[in-house]
Amino acid sequence: MATHKGKLKKKTKGKGWQLIIEGREQPIDIPLRKKFFRDSDATEDMEVEFVSKRPNDPGSLEQVTIPNMPVVEPSTSSKGQGKGRNHGRNSRRDSGHGRQNNDRSKLSPAGRYKAPASYLQQQFHNPYTFLPFYLDHPRHDSATPLTADEFDSKRYTGVLKLKVDTISPLMTCDPNEYKKKKEHRFFRALTIGKDVIVPATGVRGAMRSLLSVLTGCSLTYMNGEARVCQDRDKNLGPDTEFAKQNRRPDVEPLPTNIFLAEIVKPGSYDSPGKIRLGDAQLIKLNDLIRLFGPDSINRSRPSRGNKAFFVRIDENGIPVASNECEYKEGKAWKVKLSGRPVGSGQQLEGKSEGGFRRNGETIELPAEFWAAYNSLNCHRVGYELRKGDLVWLQAKDLNAGNIESLDDIESIQWARWGKRGQAIRDLVNEKIWPDYMQDSDEVSVVTDMFGMVNPMKNSQEAFAGRVRPQ
Repeated sequence: MATHKGKLKKKTKGKGWQLIIEGREQPIDIPLRKKFFRDSDATEDMEVEFVSKRPNDPGSLEQVTIPNMPVVEPSTSSKGQGKGRNHGRNSRRDSGHGRQNNDRSKLSPAGRYKAPASYLQQQFHNPYTFLPFYLDHPRHDSATPLTADEFDSKRYTGVLKLKVDTISPLMTCDPNEYKKKKEHRFFRALTIGKDVIVPATGVRGAMRSLLSVLTGCSLTYMNGEARVCQDRDKNLGPDTEFAKQNRRPDVEPLPTNIFLAEIVKPGSYDSPGKIRLGDAQLIKLNDLIRLFGPDSINRSRPSRGNKAFFVRIDENGIPVASNECEYKEGKAWKVKLSGRPVGSGQQLEGKSEGGFRRNGETIELPAEFWAAYNSLNCHRVGYELRKGDLVWLQAKDLNAGNIESLDDIESIQWARWGKRGQAIRDLVNEKIWPDYMQDSDEVSVVTDMFGMVNPMKNSQEAFAGRVRPQ
């Protein structure tokens, strides 16, 4: 799709507008569903922009807008269009079922006037119209950490009185639930008497965000360990001879061996944790089904009602049932089940699960490992690691034969098809990182006004804001 320019022309018969395109003799009727402007903003011969694959093909017309005017979602009212599949008197739409009439005029101003991504010269339609970050370094000065009792004759003081119009839905609720039905909790609105209230801290936060956008100052907060990841982009192997011979040159090679570890003490964003090393091997899913039965293979994480599987490998390499006691003695393997298998029958012949046998030492992993894991898996159900969980280890060396120390480990992963992603701090311009992440002790004007909390353990000191609820 490309954006082109044209001019408006009123229809000679009936209501509506036509589009005049240079190089085309006849104007094109603009369908209601393609009209993204208000009639009150349009005039004869006004220049407009339209999106189309082929400018001279009326069928490829997608969107017509007026530059520097509000973009209004089109009304698809069926008035005057007669009966049809979607407009007949007896249609599901008229009976209150199916899709509703897309009349955007009944929506709030926020819904009617949202701008398309093309306003920011983007090549795709973003669900949100984000403002780009400023490229220049925002102005920074020394902080002014004054308390409520201190006075500075060079500065102004006063009270800001605000009137807020809620053009989009606003949610405010009492922190204490008044009813619970199974897992669903019910909360009342936060009120004083009969008046619904919004906490002053929320208004203060909205003001800070608005001023940050207007002034282009530093971000208020950024999780430096957060990752952007849309897919499982790290295969932990093992590599095979067949894969090596048929791999394209542009495809990343796989690790030669696989590695598992057992969680001894989970870490967090700011604290280290411990893992136990050991041996790892793959065990055929069909062998586990033969041992325990298909109904016993529960892929949920082991809990009180869902015990882990333990097996021993006999002299013929066949798994036999074992128990936790033999596992703790280093004689048996603990099974790490993967996700739900795809397919059935012969499609499962190559399906394998991980097996771990403890025989190594316990090592401590710094907080960075756990922070990266949490960031990559924070949207997975039950992503928090617990004692006894098995995790896959990504080795720094693709040809590593074993893992013996922290220096051999690149990351910890929940699945053998792991996640790598990109760190947020590598994607965001360093100039607009939060002030507590900067090397300088100076802060932006918005941070100076609203205060700063430092979640990092560095030399930057936190201080209170000078804009406070009264």
